[in-house]
Amino acid sequence: MKRYLFLIFIFQCCSFTYTFGLDSLKKFQSEPLEVTAYKNIPTGETTIYGTDYNSDFLTRNGNFLIRRGMNFTQDIYSDGFRRGDIKVTIDGEQYHTACPNRMDSPASRINPLEMESVEITKSSSQQGAGLYGKIDYHRKSYDENFRLGAYLSGNTMAQQDVDASASISAYKQGLIIRYSGGNPYVDGNGNSFKDLYNYKDNFTYNNLSLSFRGESRDFYYGVSYNSLNDLSFPYLQMDEISSKVLSGFFSFKEHKLYYNHTDHLMDNTFRNSPMFMSSEAKNTTIGLIGKFYEFTFRNWDADNRISSMQGEMPLELRNNMLPDINQIYAGVNYDYDINSIKISGRLSSVYFSIGNKDVMDFYSTLYPDAKDNRIFMTGGLNVMYSTDISQDIRFAANAEAALESPEAEQLFISVRRLMKSPNWSGNPTLAQPVKFGIRSIFDSDYFRLEGFYNHINNYVYINSTMIGDKPYQTFDNIDALIAGVNLAVKYQFFESSLSYVYGENLSSKTSLSEIVPLSIANKITFPEFYGVKTWISHKYENVQFRVDNTLNEIPTEAWNSFGVGLMFNLNSFWIRLDIDNLLDHRYSRYLSFARNPFSSGNRVFEPGRTLRLSLIFDKLFGE
Repeated sequence: MKRYLFLIFIFQCCSFTYTFGLDSLKKFQSEPLEVTAYKNIPTGETTIYGTDYNSDFLTRNGNFLIRRGMNFTQDIYSDGFRRGDIKVTIDGEQYHTACPNRMDSPASRINPLEMESVEITKSSSQQGAGLYGKIDYHRKSYDENFRLGAYLSGNTMAQQDVDASASISAYKQGLIIRYSGGNPYVDGNGNSFKDLYNYKDNFTYNNLSLSFRGESRDFYYGVSYNSLNDLSFPYLQMDEISSKVLSGFFSFKEHKLYYNHTDHLMDNTFRNSPMFMSSEAKNTTIGLIGKFYEFTFRNWDADNRISSMQGEMPLELRNNMLPDINQIYAGVNYDYDINSIKISGRLSSVYFSIGNKDVMDFYSTLYPDAKDNRIFMTGGLNVMYSTDISQDIRFAANAEAALESPEAEQLFISVRRLMKSPNWSGNPTLAQPVKFGIRSIFDSDYFRLEGFYNHINNYVYINSTMIGDKPYQTFDNIDALIAGVNLAVKYQFFESSLSYVYGENLSSKTSLSEIVPLSIANKITFPEFYGVKTWISHKYENVQFRVDNTLNEIPTEAWNSFGVGLMFNLNSFWIRLDIDNLLDHRYSRYLSFARNPFSSGNRVFEPGRTLRLSLIFDKLFGE
């Protein structure tokens, strides 16, 4: 009964409208009533997509970037959904993570100087989408004229790092190089990673990426390479020692063939620990996509080693953690408009199999009916109605049904651990999630209010169990409810966004894990003065008492953070200055806390006061 009352409350909220003024939110949306929201990335804002990926677009309308360590560790959450529920693509190309704990989150593959726009789709009916949609970045196109671009961004005070990039293009061909490096930050009390998280020292990371793209008539092509080393992840017991990504694509008209390969190594050699842990993972994805179809092949294999020198005899376990998993996806999608009604649909299938059959004995301990392969029918159907209520107010409502497969690691991960540490087992018998969702939107030039309700049958959820005296962490299906409200307001120089999500485990009648609390973001942008644009920003996150105690979640405190900034543009040159966490508060975000296996049990505190100076140059010659 409680969930139905909450549903009524959401749509009552969505029925309330009030006129505040006549400024515009349209710059954040291409078609305001679509499930899809679109934003160009202005040149002057390139650096906020830098190592922090701190875009305003990804901190509003229910979207969040959660820091899990230093730079390049951010992962994306949206309206209570996370991880594989939201796919991250670049021009439709799937970039699967090689680390089962998402050290190499797809969001961290973005080179800001290379991107022109970002598109967020909260629907399973689109090509490349997950259970709750996708975030698709779009690369810039090059023209015939000669163009130079560069940016240099440096942090000081709580963070000590640098991010530099340069690009050159002409005749529709372009080359980009980027380097980033720095030390772990300190929190609002001046504590470093070594002070807080049992590190031997504060280790410097570095990242290097190169990319080339070009086009000729109907042909479009590109290749890129990225190498990231020594990245600290205090929310886990291991760190990213090395992650190398090679990718390329070739397209003709609307048809594109692409390839990417990730080689990822993580271990705990940065930590003070009596035990050694190491995992090496490789992921290869090959895809063929067009306007109405998608085909991908993925191979994922990872080996894990755990050893201890305690006692008289050393102990060691070697695991084929991801046992040569093959994943084949094939799907078609189609959109159809009938006056004020838009129908979007995707129909697809996913096939999983494992190459190492020896691990079947491990799964059968928990699941005697386990098989070494699975096939799922997946897809989504979305029906949206939109209309103009008045000259200033537009309304839309949509309903969606979606089928999705479990993630590969949820089916087939395999990790034996020493002594009383829990083994980590996939569940090859998982049923597939089925989502039913409704959403309503009121939109105008000065505000946007949306309410949503999602009921998910067979939602994949972490489950703990015991076999004898040995604990296991595995996965099971539950029924879940995820609902909420998003509000965005803009009036003259003031803009604000509010998000609230309610999550319930309907199977156990308890709180759903990893649900972000009430969050508010505000920004005041002052009128330009001699070409200088200045602003003040504020972020707030409420306490979160609705936690899943069975998964060792703990309540978190409320926090506030303030920032100031200014930007000056002179022809092709931008200067930007930001101060984040102006009052030097010490706080951690709710979703920064991870659970076993391989979790450290540490909250990841946010950086203290940080001063960032950014210099941006973008010049097109021969116009």
